[in-house]
Amino acid sequence: MYNIFKKIVYVHVFHSLTLKVKWWITHNEPHETCEQGYGWGTFAPGYNKHPGTETYLCAHNIIKSHAAAWHLYNKKYREQQQGACVSHI
Repeated sequence: MYNIFKKIVYVHVFHSLTLKVKWWITHNEPHETCEQGYGWGTFAPGYNKHPGTETYLCAHNIIKSHAAAWHLYNKKYREQQQGACVSHI
């Protein structure tokens, strides 16, 4: 799934905005997304049938998608942009 995310979103976004944007944030508050979305179920998607398990799977996928975006940015755009790709904790 994160490969589709990387290909559709980041390739098109990085490519089309490379001269306008220098600082990229891949995920805003990933801890809150996983903990409250899958652990407590208070935020979207509100799923908490297996608290703990889904929280860790969410974190795992967020880390993988951030790493994929970071490597793509580092390989293709960092030299031209002189910017950064980070995750906001």
